[in-house]
Amino acid sequence: MHRIVGADWHRSGTAVSVHHRAASAGRFACPKGIRIGSGVSEVQLAFVINAMGILPRDPYKFPFDIIGLAAVSKAFALAKACINLLRSDLPDEAFGLSRSIVECANNLRYMTEKRDAQDQRVRDYVNQYKADKAFWAHYCLELFAGRPEEEKDIREYMEQEGITPDTKPASNHWSGERGFIWKTMTKEHPLDGPVTEKHKKISHAADYFQTSTFVHCSLPAIDNHAVEEGRPFKVSTTSGRGVSPVAP
Repeated sequence: MHRIVGADWHRSGTAVSVHHRAASAGRFACPKGIRIGSGVSEVQLAFVINAMGILPRDPYKFPFDIIGLAAVSKAFALAKACINLLRSDLPDEAFGLSRSIVECANNLRYMTEKRDAQDQRVRDYVNQYKADKAFWAHYCLELFAGRPEEEKDIREYMEQEGITPDTKPASNHWSGERGFIWKTMTKEHPLDGPVTEKHKKISHAADYFQTSTFVHCSLPAIDNHAVEEGRPFKVSTTSGRGVSPVAP
């Protein structure tokens, strides 16, 4: 993660500005005693990133600074939520929520794949909110049809914001790509390192496809809540195995 907004990108002028005190020989210096890799907690990693002294630039000129860093923070918040779910004996729910971290990572992966396309891709991401507004404008007009005062307020807001009610644009992915996740996870990226196409396909299967079954509450997602024939049903408040349902 730290390489996405690393010093190499800073020198090329395509990423956020960084205090020189946080960089060493073209790479960021981690606080003493912490190494990036397996076994590093989210708290330690957040500390490392905070210590970099990253300074976001003008969002109108450099929109990636705002969007990219916000996505990083969102991923940390989601990771914290997953950990809290695990501590609450809700592993299936944590697993499903973890797919949102994959979504954050792939948005960043797509935005940073090509330096010359980064700015436009970030702007496409931001402009998706217009499609969302058009979607809700359509349904607000349907909901408040026949109520002149409310409809008048809605139409005035639409005119002010330049919104045309339409549900179709919101059904398209912000990138304009069909099969966005699959393409983004399996295509080459400058920061990939020594990974093969096979590795990427396996990562898609484990990180996205399998977690999706828990997002959509397919059979694996309700397996830990299965009931037994002839035994009075009690609501299960955990997806952890070996824990009794709540007492009446």
